[in-house]
Amino acid sequence: MTRAVTLLAAVAALALGGCDDEPADGAADVGGVMDAGGEGEGEGEGEGEGEGEGEGEGEGEGEGEGEGEGEGEGEGEGEGEGEGEGEGEGEGEGEGEGEGEGESVGRDGLFGSDVETFTVEVDYAVGAAPETRREGLLNNRSPWTLFETNALALFGDDPPMLIVPRELDEMEALPADAAPLDDYRGREILDLAEVYRDTPSRPAERSVYVIWLNGYYEDDSGRRDTVLGVSLGDSGVIAMFKPVLERVSNTPIAEQTTLVHEFGHAAGLVNNGLEQVEDHHDSEHGAHCSNEDCVMFWLVESAAGLGDFLGLLGGGDDPVLFGPECLDDARAAE
Repeated sequence: MTRAVTLLAAVAALALGGCDDEPADGAADVGGVMDAGGEGEGEGEGEGEGEGEGEGEGEGEGEGEGEGEGEGEGEGEGEGEGEGEGEGEGEGEGEGEGEGEGESVGRDGLFGSDVETFTVEVDYAVGAAPETRREGLLNNRSPWTLFETNALALFGDDPPMLIVPRELDEMEALPADAAPLDDYRGREILDLAEVYRDTPSRPAERSVYVIWLNGYYEDDSGRRDTVLGVSLGDSGVIAMFKPVLERVSNTPIAEQTTLVHEFGHAAGLVNNGLEQVEDHHDSEHGAHCSNEDCVMFWLVESAAGLGDFLGLLGGGDDPVLFGPECLDDARAAE
């Protein structure tokens, strides 16, 4: 893992916590919800009734015999028009194959060889636009380079095509009345994703949906005003809380570091869906890594810890924030 020094100024020592991995609704009673399309095959039987009208013309030749005062034979031609109505019933069976809607996929198989593309879809509420300014960071490149570098590192030597936004015009602003709350529970975040997520996660075309909110995370204990971001279970939905992120110096890199951490949870780190190659699960602190130099270390969730971690970033190289243990887990996954 590339480590260098002295890119970033010190981060303000605020007691901010929380890049949490939460159940799909921030509580244990609701599973993940995702929009998706898929392909399917089906067989069906059906009955139907119908009515119809029609007109027709016809010509014909014929031979006939008749009796009267005499007998004779003759030939003739004639034309005629007629209208008629009729009703009919019928039954039929058939088999068909085609495209239709189906269930989307979660994190299983994310790092498999069949994955062709990986898309990061980003929406943001009014007043919560993600940072895209450079200002000397990462050699004047977009701060989103940091996420892309670390996603590629997890995917290993044969990564899918990554589709990662870098500018606001590649992201989508939510309608003004779409996210008016001050506090958001997991269920409310998933409801927003259900309405506004445009890129479902399919077996070969994986995606995550990231929404920047102008509010705070809330759980059963109330407002969590130190939570920077949450990953909601196996849903592929990540929420970022702008008022908290803005309280951290170097907000562009702080946002990206938080996003990398939350993507790690969404992908199954640590011991959260991905099997461990070797034990590095800090079970005392949830789904986090025991390696203090890894972005999945639990202290990265605090401002002081995040500040110390950001001090490891350098300006000349693309820093990989995941420790070797987490990288091994992802690369060993099918």
